[in-house]
Amino acid sequence: MATTRLLQTNWSAGELSPRIEGRPDLAKFFNGASIIENFAIFPQGGATRRPGSKHIIEIKDSTLPVIILPFEFSISDAFILVFNAGKIQFIINGAVLESSPGVRYEIAHP
Repeated sequence: MATTRLLQTNWSAGELSPRIEGRPDLAKFFNGASIIENFAIFPQGGATRRPGSKHIIEIKDSTLPVIILPFEFSISDAFILVFNAGKIQFIINGAVLESSPGVRYEIAHP
């Protein structure tokens, strides 16, 4: 018996729940995928590889947990806050904020 393959060009439904796998009568069945990893889905139906990450700084202590948060003060001022080892460090425009050349600007936190 010959098998038929369908060409899928639309992923607008995104990643589907396992509950929908047995429901080919639903339109979402043909507009989604069971697993989508490392892709960004366009609302129009296409997909593209997600952007990667960039190494910017070494953290103070890699044995302690790190929290990285985006912070947007205004439309023109956006930072990345790095919480580690009781200190907050700031990244702006892909570079570490420095108090003087070669010295990172840090704030202590509890």
